[in-house]
Amino acid sequence: MPKTKSHATSGGCHIRGKISAYLSIAFLIITAFTNLLSAQTTYTSVANGNWASAATWDGNGVPPTPIPPGDVVIVNNVLSSTSLITNQGVINITQAGNGGLDLYSGAILTNSGTINVNSNTFGSALGISTGATLENDGLITVDGGTQFSTLRITGGTLNNNSGATLDLSYALGTIQNAGGLFNNLNGGQVNIGPSSQFNVLFFSQMIPFFNNSGIVELEGFMFLGNELLMNSVGSFENLPGGIINIRNETNTTMQLDDATLNNQGTIYQDGGVLRLGQNGSLINSNGGNYVQVDGNLTGLGNIDSPTLMTSSQFSPGSSVEDYNLTLNGNYQGMGMMQIYINNANKDIPKLSATGTADVTADTLEIAGFGFTPSLGITAELFTAAGGITGPFSSVEYHPFFPSPGAGLQYEIIYEPTRAYLLVVAPPTAICQSVTASVDSSCEAIVSADQFDGGSTDPEMDMLSFSASPAGPYAVGTTNITLTVSDGVGSDQCNTSVTVNDDILPIVTCTSPIIFLDENNMATITAADLTSSITDECGILGTTLSQSSFDDNDLGPQMITVTATDNNGNMGTCVASATVTSMPAGIPTLSQWGLIILSISILILGVLFLQQKFYFHEISS
Repeated sequence: MPKTKSHATSGGCHIRGKISAYLSIAFLIITAFTNLLSAQTTYTSVANGNWASAATWDGNGVPPTPIPPGDVVIVNNVLSSTSLITNQGVINITQAGNGGLDLYSGAILTNSGTINVNSNTFGSALGISTGATLENDGLITVDGGTQFSTLRITGGTLNNNSGATLDLSYALGTIQNAGGLFNNLNGGQVNIGPSSQFNVLFFSQMIPFFNNSGIVELEGFMFLGNELLMNSVGSFENLPGGIINIRNETNTTMQLDDATLNNQGTIYQDGGVLRLGQNGSLINSNGGNYVQVDGNLTGLGNIDSPTLMTSSQFSPGSSVEDYNLTLNGNYQGMGMMQIYINNANKDIPKLSATGTADVTADTLEIAGFGFTPSLGITAELFTAAGGITGPFSSVEYHPFFPSPGAGLQYEIIYEPTRAYLLVVAPPTAICQSVTASVDSSCEAIVSADQFDGGSTDPEMDMLSFSASPAGPYAVGTTNITLTVSDGVGSDQCNTSVTVNDDILPIVTCTSPIIFLDENNMATITAADLTSSITDECGILGTTLSQSSFDDNDLGPQMITVTATDNNGNMGTCVASATVTSMPAGIPTLSQWGLIILSISILILGVLFLQQKFYFHEISS
């Protein structure tokens, strides 16, 4: 027993020793972690100069490479670098002192942490010049506040790698790509928030590129082109797997001025505006797909696409200038085509398609100011070299579009490869009512021109007529709308057609013999006296001048059969019938019953006797 107690005491001490050791280790870990936190450093610039120069920074010196997680670098001045910078912490390029960081040839900034470019004064910037590279594996935010903060790519390269985010989520943040290369790689994301701007600008003959195989979320403004130097070439490559989402936010716009958007991925527009300038191009190739759910596709320039399908608003051409949009492919309209017409552009087709154009599911809205209509004037809408399938499902005129004038109207004219607006003086429709009789089908066929009561046309053009409903017409009165067209304009008037059933039923009688029964009575129907009763509109019923007979009616009888059709017309015939008693020797119906009953009793009696004889033989 003492030994057992001594063993238990020893084990308890051993356990308490382990707990004490564990607590010591935990204390050391906490102490080390606290020291680590206290070791985090903030580096602040104090003067313009080179990133690698100690004179540029406060007492903490030049930020190390890499900048550790948790360390913060504050750039309040204009700094430059031609060397390697690796960031795992946070770099803030701030408004104080209009800070900026310019990467020059040889500089490589690799970011797996966070870079914030933010300013409430004009001009804070992160610049990537020729020969410099920014590799983003983390987060870069460009937040302008009330002024512009800028990420400039001026000849250098920005790679937004898989898992990385470039975020312009606040007002007046701007990316300028002037002659540089911006690669948003697969898995990377670029967010252009409301009121933010993404500008691919170029001020010389250099070719700036934006290659996207990741995701671009556009809720602000994206501009590709050059307002200062015309006919320069800019390119936005949306590569296979790349997605550009043009979202439904106020003022969301993607504008291609002097630039080409080569789309091999997906452009998804559920709002905003996709606008092409005079020298802008949208090219769908290698399976590239433009999907419009909402918003407006508008502008000039060129679209290359096997089939351009629109499901919302499509506004080709210019509202004020004589420029048009060229489509190298087919057009399939499923939404609304909006055409602006004025005196300056009326002779230019707003859309020129090299393929076909199907507008049967499209609504046409005609808008614009400065158009002066007069009789015979035309305004081009669109052309399709491969042929037009029309008409539009409906045509609307904007409230501000001028009316054609007194006695005139607008007509949309569809030719095999051309559609245009024409101001016409329509014919004057004059109607007359029509009365007709039923045919063998109890209806009447009336041609549309029979409703014409002397319609006229100011140009003396040949008129054509169409009636609605077109018939055939049933008995009674039907209201008719007559449309009179001269091939360009049209007019309508209202009238009616009255169809009468004036055909009597045809009744054909026979000469039957009517036999009285054993009670000297007989009752007949029309079927007993006729071989046929016919009428185009059907028979409602028949009556007989006499249908019951007795022995007082023996001999010849003249019986009138009257048939009434469904419209109240009556036809008759007279049957010459002979009423006679049942011939002698021919049993009456009651007599036939007695005969059948007697025979049945006789048969049953014979069967009974046979059965009785059979059982007698067996028993004996």
